[in-house]
Amino acid sequence: MSNKGGSKLKKAVLTVLIVIASLVLIVFIGARVYFRLPVLAYYSISDKEFKIPGISHKLVPQGFDYQESNRTFYVGGYKSDGGTSAIYKVEQRTKSTTGFTYLADSEGNPLKVHVGGIAMYDRYMFVTGDDANILVFDALDFINAGEGNTAKLLGKISTKFGDDEIIPAWIHFTNDRMIVGEFYREPNYKTPDTHVFKGPSGEENHAIALCYKFTHDHEANFGIESKPSEVYSLPGLVQGLAVNEDGKIWISQSWGTAKSTIACYDISKSGPSATMKTGDLELPVYFLDSSTLKTYIYAPPMSEEIVISNGRIYVINESASGKYFFGKLTGGRWCYSTNVNSL
Repeated sequence: MSNKGGSKLKKAVLTVLIVIASLVLIVFIGARVYFRLPVLAYYSISDKEFKIPGISHKLVPQGFDYQESNRTFYVGGYKSDGGTSAIYKVEQRTKSTTGFTYLADSEGNPLKVHVGGIAMYDRYMFVTGDDANILVFDALDFINAGEGNTAKLLGKISTKFGDDEIIPAWIHFTNDRMIVGEFYREPNYKTPDTHVFKGPSGEENHAIALCYKFTHDHEANFGIESKPSEVYSLPGLVQGLAVNEDGKIWISQSWGTAKSTIACYDISKSGPSATMKTGDLELPVYFLDSSTLKTYIYAPPMSEEIVISNGRIYVINESASGKYFFGKLTGGRWCYSTNVNSL
């Protein structure tokens, strides 16, 4: 009996499989080129630091902070399966994840919030949630994190001011102040008309950040003054902000699969260009627009919060999450760092 028919069928199936595999490879390579080519300049001057933690636990990375005192990075976010929000710690020296902490309310009930911003200051970990408040926890619950211990909420700091408010998307502490800001994008992330300012450049910004000074007043809320002292007028899509030791302000901007922007502004010599009046407050407004822009570079999609340490700017990406396949094409699983002077 001849088996020529069977051999022909096997060859045909093998040919089809080879064609399919080749097409998949071509698509993969094409997609990789599509995402990486526009940001090659960023990759060429940046270094991989550590793999973003929590991905196997369904973490969607959002908040990011670094503490010089214990040389540890903290990465927070929400869970793609609707689970309890968590913050992971990564040791800088070994680049390894050494623990994580779940967030809970004051009664110990799981918190399922966005965790768009995190920042450790003094004895506390400050976390942005989903309303006009900053959530405050004991820093030791994160410094001493094991494999899934829980931090209970100590209290909240309201971001209502005068007759207005912001919904914090990110948070940052610098030498003398806490800076907390909102995210703006039309049409799904609108901000109030009172947050719209036209700057010296003639550009119109639709988002703001509030600056709160530190205080030693024993009645103050976690060492932060209850009223902001000044306002930053921001462009849209700001996911994070960090102040370098030279006073220059760096921001991370991103949305979806479009390339991110890491931009630097210097408002130190510009002075306030407007005033925001609300309730009993009259706040100076400083502009982050083309009149104060110093430099920028395009980065991989979905950049989130950023931190600056020892002259390097560190960036994490939401695309590290298992929610997004394209992150595997862009190196999104990694935290990258770049020498600030090379940007």
